[in-house]
Amino acid sequence: MDLGSGDFLDIGSGDFLDFGSGDFLDIGSGSPSQELDFDKARAIGRAAAYGLQGCVINTTGCTTVPKTDPTALHVLLRWSPPPFGQVAQYVIFSKDAASNKPFQQIGTSTIPSFVDPNQTPGGKTFDYYVKTEFNDETPHTFSGKSNIAVVVIPK
Repeated sequence: MDLGSGDFLDIGSGDFLDFGSGDFLDIGSGSPSQELDFDKARAIGRAAAYGLQGCVINTTGCTTVPKTDPTALHVLLRWSPPPFGQVAQYVIFSKDAASNKPFQQIGTSTIPSFVDPNQTPGGKTFDYYVKTEFNDETPHTFSGKSNIAVVVIPK
């Protein structure tokens, strides 16, 4: 009597009285070697921030502030933090998409959002990415790059 591909009284692919893929009276995989704890995850490498998106403040789909606010028409970036690790800060990089120049660090943030302090010229496109600095090891470690967010500045 199975629901799945098990041998006897299984729901899933287990051997005997299993819920999942265990071998005997298991719920789940039944194998401690398949657990991914913090130390094992950290040894694989530091996960990057993800889901980076950018928009221009006071434009459609972005945050609205008074026109006199110093952040009006600046680029707002938002992202999701890495799934594990103690974040010290995020380091933000940018470049003019049409330029062959490399990305430059433009600031840091301790929260998963950032307003580009540079007034970006209208009609241009800018690329951004974020790296995460972790403080749960000494010396601090960094993630790789997040995804690239492409932001078109309206004229």
